[in-house]
Amino acid sequence: MPARISVIVPCYNNADALPRCLDSLLAQTYPDLEIIIVDDGSIDLTFETAKRYEGEHPNVKAVKITNRGPLQARLAGIAHSSGALVGFVDSDDWVEPAMYQRLFEALQKYQADIACCGVFEDEYGADAPPHKRRANPQKLSDGTVLTGKQAVAWMHRRQDVYAYMCNKLYKTALFHQVQFPEGTFIGEDYTANGLVFPRAKSVVTVRDVLYHYVQSPNSICRSGYTQAHAKAYQNYKITEKKLEKQFPEEKRTLRSYVMTEYLAILVAMSRNGNIDRQIQCEIVSFVRENLWGYLATPCVGLKYKLSAMAAAVHPGALGMAYALVGRPPKDENK
Repeated sequence: MPARISVIVPCYNNADALPRCLDSLLAQTYPDLEIIIVDDGSIDLTFETAKRYEGEHPNVKAVKITNRGPLQARLAGIAHSSGALVGFVDSDDWVEPAMYQRLFEALQKYQADIACCGVFEDEYGADAPPHKRRANPQKLSDGTVLTGKQAVAWMHRRQDVYAYMCNKLYKTALFHQVQFPEGTFIGEDYTANGLVFPRAKSVVTVRDVLYHYVQSPNSICRSGYTQAHAKAYQNYKITEKKLEKQFPEEKRTLRSYVMTEYLAILVAMSRNGNIDRQIQCEIVSFVRENLWGYLATPCVGLKYKLSAMAAAVHPGALGMAYALVGRPPKDENK
């Protein structure tokens, strides 16, 4: 018999989008799916929506916690789960019907600890249906098996094993005794996978594009600088330093990944003029210290290298240059 899969759906004030997400999970072809909705302290009708689904479907469970952030909501969901395998779906996203069937088959066939599939990026207008959908399949061939260490390296190259949590199926045991930071911040998926990937013996890729990540124009990663960016910066630093100790040979790749995210934080400051001088100075120092390594890293695009050069000259120059740069390929940042 197939193993039970517990799918955790953390949500906060997302009553309108939640039904589409849950309906896509209820339509899964995988036969033994447990759906756990974790309301992270919503003040709208999110929990009422979750309770309605719980009453209508025996495999749905609704849990409410005080607001502690998406990672803590995921851990709360795991605590209420019964599956040997666990997946995560954000409440504003949705999945293709065969997603968990395909991920389970790959996990079982290759005896892996983590399986990951390709991702659609669904663009939304203010109130419009999706007007753009970009498919990001895995570039590695179907059934490519990586070690946990290799997966860390590929994630930091932004190639195939992206930092999303939501396009993956994990063995639940990987999360046992893992401590995640609290609060809402950019890059929580990167922080989580930075802790979990090194614990995995193997990670397998599935080329099928099965997860729909809905990109909102109002997401915090597209806004001006807030405390969510400040928390992100601190967690990027902690995670990168921890991984650098574990995998010193990947130092340049690790630092190149976080430098791109640091540059985005500087841009966020320029968007609303909310300048955190200490963090700005730390980032500029980091950019100057690691600039040559960044410029020599093949997986970094030219426009990001130019933005790093601008930041090394003066952080204000980056705000002007960023009109040509835009955001890096989406990974974990909502």
